[in-house]
Amino acid sequence: MAFLAYCLSVSLRQQLKRVAWGLTPRAVLEKMATLQMIDVRIPTTDGRELLLICRTEPNKDAALILSHLGLDLPPQPPPKIQALKPTPMSWRPLESQTPLQAQRSKPRLPNSPSCGSRAR
Repeated sequence: MAFLAYCLSVSLRQQLKRVAWGLTPRAVLEKMATLQMIDVRIPTTDGRELLLICRTEPNKDAALILSHLGLDLPPQPPPKIQALKPTPMSWRPLESQTPLQAQRSKPRLPNSPSCGSRAR
């Protein structure tokens, strides 16, 4: 990771020498730190999920640096609708099973005692 950070710093320093002499990579990264991304997940009534991937708009300083470097932010992606993934805690027996069949088919934790064994 340190090597990748070093490569980013050197590359950014070289680009800044051409377009914004006097700016340091650290100052640019501090300005770009104001950009944030967030995933907003909204469950729907039909069991699906609406996913909105949002990012903040750059402030004046960050927008100026991006324009000098010739970089454009990609457009906001459109919302996605996807099926909810089942979680391990949402397990429930099938209605066609008897309670005994449901108990036998329930997943168990490793090394957990079964109903008939005794702890010693």
